[in-house]
Amino acid sequence: MDFMLHAADWLVWSERSTERASDDLLGVLVLAAADLGQQTSLDAPREVLWRQLHAPLATIPPQSAHLEMGSPFTQWLAVASLAEGVGALRLAIIVLHHLEERVRIAHATHSGHPAPGHRPTLHEQVALCWTRRGRIARTGGQLDDAARWYRQAQRLVRREPTRDATVQATLGLAALAVNRGNYPEVVRHLGGLMRSNAGVPSLYRIPSHHLMAVARRKQARYIDALLHVWIAFDLLDATDFRREQLIGTMAEIALEAGDLDAAIHGFATVLRSSAGPLVRAPALLGAVRARAQQAQRNVHGTRVFTQPEALRAGDPPDVSFDDLADQLQAMAEKSLAPTEAVLVQLARAELEASRGAPTLAEAALDIAENLARSVGLYERLFMIDAVRLRLARAAASSDRPPGSGVTPRADSTPRRTRHPALHRLLSLR
Repeated sequence: MDFMLHAADWLVWSERSTERASDDLLGVLVLAAADLGQQTSLDAPREVLWRQLHAPLATIPPQSAHLEMGSPFTQWLAVASLAEGVGALRLAIIVLHHLEERVRIAHATHSGHPAPGHRPTLHEQVALCWTRRGRIARTGGQLDDAARWYRQAQRLVRREPTRDATVQATLGLAALAVNRGNYPEVVRHLGGLMRSNAGVPSLYRIPSHHLMAVARRKQARYIDALLHVWIAFDLLDATDFRREQLIGTMAEIALEAGDLDAAIHGFATVLRSSAGPLVRAPALLGAVRARAQQAQRNVHGTRVFTQPEALRAGDPPDVSFDDLADQLQAMAEKSLAPTEAVLVQLARAELEASRGAPTLAEAALDIAENLARSVGLYERLFMIDAVRLRLARAAASSDRPPGSGVTPRADSTPRRTRHPALHRLLSLR
């Protein structure tokens, strides 16, 4: 990604159409990148461009905990993050390249003057540019490059007070370990942040607990994972859009732990919210899977957990197969990003299989596979293959599909006691 160092390079790039964003927004971003490249010092973006970027910038989450929000450096870092967020990764790199150059010039120009107490040092600003380069390389699948950027950033600020760059580099290395499936390494990177939790801003504590939850979940330590997600959840403001996302994550953990009641209730809580497709699509897929497993267990009359005491008369009912079918249809009719569209088709496939319609299930899987291949969603292709295999095995093991008019049978001998973390999930309204 490093061959383009100027906005003009990006404009003549033959594969520019693969960058997913509106032409209007890309036009403003490329003008901003060109302006930054022409600056002789570090100045704020032109007002006419900044006004046009104001609304899109409001859609990206906070990017730092210690930087002065109105400073030119922070504004340009936000521009790079916006370009990255809309998929214009190479344009984001150009902004970061120019920003690092201007930062070095600005510090060299003012090296003889005492800096204000809150101004970040040269090393801190350069390291922040490098952590963003690492994040872009990681999301682009260039894992070795990402590791180099993160480690360079760590080394650059290792003798300075712990601020944004130090924590972001640590979180980046932990996320990279997740990408590589090295979960003990995730725990090692996050250990320091966990021990100094009180001194780490919530902006970083939330992703640190989320990453730790991912590691514990992959290690099948489901309650530990759930507890980490609850800590992250409690750090969020009541209006934070990530609350529903975390509830969906907890429902997925409950599903993997075998608590279908808690999983179904968690997914239903997300689906009753106003969450957008990014959160709603995986919740629909999880809800379908949980319902299908519940139906299968009812066939055999087994129950893994005790009845949920948190569910009382008058509570809103959890979603049924028919509810899920209606919601899937409604989402399929919307304009969705490819990632969410694939998940909707996967959910449709599992729903049709649970209803005893294997032909419709295969058709949905074919749609999902064609879409994933067309835009290079290789991780989704692995998911699709896994669903095909699972549905084929289920069809081979039973002539009667789960969910096809089976009358549930009660089981009077519960096998396990529900953990308080799962009880709390059941208590959500």
